[in-house]
Parts: sequence; structure tokens; C-alpha cells
Amino acid sequence: MTPENHHNLSLLIEKVKQSLEEDQQNPEQYLRMLRLASVGGLVGGIAHSFNNILGGILGYAQLLKEERGLPEDAYRQAGIIEKAAKRASRLVGNLQLLTQKRLYQRQLVDPVVIVDEVASIVENAISRHIEVRTSCQHGNTRIFGDVPSLCQALLNLCLNAKEAMPEGGKLTIETEVLAGVTSMLAIRVSDTGDGIPPEALPHLFEPLY
Repeated sequence: MTPENHHNLSLLIEKVKQSLEEDQQNPEQYLRMLRLASVGGLVGGIAHSFNNILGGILGYAQLLKEERGLPEDAYRQAGIIEKAAKRASRLVGNLQLLTQKRLYQRQLVDPVVIVDEVASIVENAISRHIEVRTSCQHGNTRIFGDVPSLCQALLNLCLNAKEAMPEGGKLTIETEVLAGVTSMLAIRVSDTGDGIPPEALPHLFEPLY
């Protein structure tokens, strides 16, 4: 082993030791990660089983609709079953997204374009009693990111904000280059709702909470 390789190995061992020590110093964070992993495995298993069941239901409903001489009422009910199975299948697909690892494609993107696109979607999806505002610093600012993930994260925050304002209010999405840190950009979503109850804060990143 060359001196350089020996040095690199020593650095790696030191990093592993440091990581283990940090886990021991933050038991709550470590346990939270374990819980998330177990929930992900459970959801993935259930989703797979449900997909198999729904596949059978959908197949039989479609075969039933193709039967000759089928009464009109039975055909209509088979159509209802087919539509319900397809909706359930889409729901299961959304659950599987929580556990699947996909290839993220990071690229240089304009945050203003993402904010404007999300704001447009949100305006058409929420109550007319909620005013959607954007406040973005225009310029040549670009960030590295995975566009679908960024859009989905902002959409989730906006939909949560909508739930916090059942009587209406204001929803604001804004970007800001952090003062003194030219390499970082903040994207904020704020609303005039009641906010998150203190007891719910530890569960913010738990799927299905």
C-alpha cells in the first residue's frame, strides 16, 4: 500500500467513526431514520399486494364488459368497477413513489420559471378565496436541481397551505438570494393560515402522517 493510499484509508476510517459517533449523539434522529425506512418497506409491500389484487379486479371487469348479451345495467356496473379500480391503481402508484428510488437528473434551472409554473397550477387547483402571489428576484440566478422534485416539493407545500386556510387567505411563493451567501437561494412558501400545531412538528417528514 502506497503512503497516499494509506492516508486515504485513514481518512475514510476517521469519517466512518465520526458518522457513528454522530448517530450515537443524535439517537432521536437515528430512530426517526429507522422508522422512515420501516414505513417505506411496509408501504412498498402493501402497494405491491394491492396492485396484484387490483389487476385481477380490473381484468375481470374488462372481460365482463366484453360479454355478449350483457344486460345494460350489468355493463354500466362493470364500467363503474373498472373506473374505481383504475383510480385505486393510481393511488397505489402514488404510494409507491414514496418508496421507490429513481434517477434524479440535476441540471441548471431558473427558479423563477419553476415558481411561476407551480403558481399557475396552484391557482387552478385551489379555492378562488385564496389569493396566490409570487415574489421573485429576477436576474441570471440559476440553481442545480431535479425539476420534477422541486415542482413536487413546492406543490406539496402549497397544498398544505391550502388546507391551513379553509376560509381563504393569501399564499405567497418567493425566491431570495441569501444575503452574504451568493451561492445559495431560498425558496419560501408562506400563508396566512393558523400554522402547524407544535405537537405535529416532529412528524413533518414522516410519510402518511
